[in-house]
Amino acid sequence: MKDSANKRISLTAITAILIVVIAVLAGIGLWVLYNKSQQLAHFVATLSMLDKGNQIVEHLSDQAAVTEEEGKENWGQFARLVNSLYTVENGLQYVSVTKSNAVVFLQQRQLLGGNENGIVVAGNKNEVALSRRVLNVGTSAVPVLVFSSKHPAADGGMQVVEVALRKDMVENNEKDVIDAVSIIFKISLFTVVTSFGACLILVVWMMRREAVNEERRRKEEHLTFAGVMASGIVHDFRNPMSSLRLDVQMLSRAAVKKEGVRTERVQELATRICDIIERMDKVFQEFMYISKPGTTDREELVVVQDCLRETVDVLAPRLELSGIKIEFDFTVNPLLVRGHESALHRAFLNVITNAVQFSEEGAEVFVTVEEHKGSVVIDVMDRGPGIPESEHANIFEMFVSTRPGGTGLGLFLARMAIERCGGSIAVFDRDGGGADFRILLPKQQK
Repeated sequence: MKDSANKRISLTAITAILIVVIAVLAGIGLWVLYNKSQQLAHFVATLSMLDKGNQIVEHLSDQAAVTEEEGKENWGQFARLVNSLYTVENGLQYVSVTKSNAVVFLQQRQLLGGNENGIVVAGNKNEVALSRRVLNVGTSAVPVLVFSSKHPAADGGMQVVEVALRKDMVENNEKDVIDAVSIIFKISLFTVVTSFGACLILVVWMMRREAVNEERRRKEEHLTFAGVMASGIVHDFRNPMSSLRLDVQMLSRAAVKKEGVRTERVQELATRICDIIERMDKVFQEFMYISKPGTTDREELVVVQDCLRETVDVLAPRLELSGIKIEFDFTVNPLLVRGHESALHRAFLNVITNAVQFSEEGAEVFVTVEEHKGSVVIDVMDRGPGIPESEHANIFEMFVSTRPGGTGLGLFLARMAIERCGGSIAVFDRDGGGADFRILLPKQQK
């Protein structure tokens, strides 16, 4: 019982640990997804900034102030356009136009450093060079990305349009996305923790409840088993006790006869009484075995014909009193089965007793034994009222009886004993009326 409790506790602990592990794995998965989402948001924001800088520098490069010849530039319109860009794009730091290495337009905050290693971004019309610079805004150093687009000037030189955007525009662009992802992550994590926590509590509670129910069922089964054991002992002792009582009564009458005591008769009755007591002891030992599950009992080879004759000898007093005769029809050669002899005695005794109880006074009960397809077939046939076909399937169940006053244990115990020996039992209607109980047992060789 202690081992069973430990197994239940271990199973509960294993289940709880498994749920916790799954919850942790789910949390780790959410955390990895959260980090990947942040990286993706940063990547998308960076691409958005590069695309925006590329579009601005190309748009400015297409303005008349840049593309027309000297003296025709409309720098006022160009300046207003740049101011509008400053209004729209808070990250815009400066815009400059250089022609033949001379700065012709510049709107900026203070410049602190020069460009570093740059890259080229493919634009729609011209190549746009990208470089990093640092602007000094007040006392702060602000890193920027500079987008440069070169165009041939009318005088044969080169003109360059530069647009500088703050690098922190990437952080500003990705902030809203990362905040949304963080909220989703927190909600998902709370949902996972709550769900798995509730699942863990529910599973542990259900397993503990099942353990309590299992313990209650086990106790009920023990009580039922104890009741069946008690009823079985009473049932299996009643038949030999009845025979023993009759033999003792006949022995008593034989001892006080006026014409003298017949030694042969007294010896016969005394021997029969000893045999009955010995078989009662075997029945008791059988119940002792059944009451200790897990123990083993040695099987042995049993001659079916001899076992049946010994069983009928136990019923001799009852048969003598009622005038019922047992007719045997055995094969010539002994048929062997492997099993528990005491169990077979109990089975045969209960089946034959059942046939005798349903037979009228002076009737005959036929017992046949034959071999068929590797099995020993025993038929016990009577001429009683028979058993309704609707009861054929459950007549061998516990507490089922068609006889008034019957306990419903005889045939049940017979079935249990026969199945213990590897056999089976069934009932059929006998031609001309009555019942035929057929027992099949595996045949064994010597």
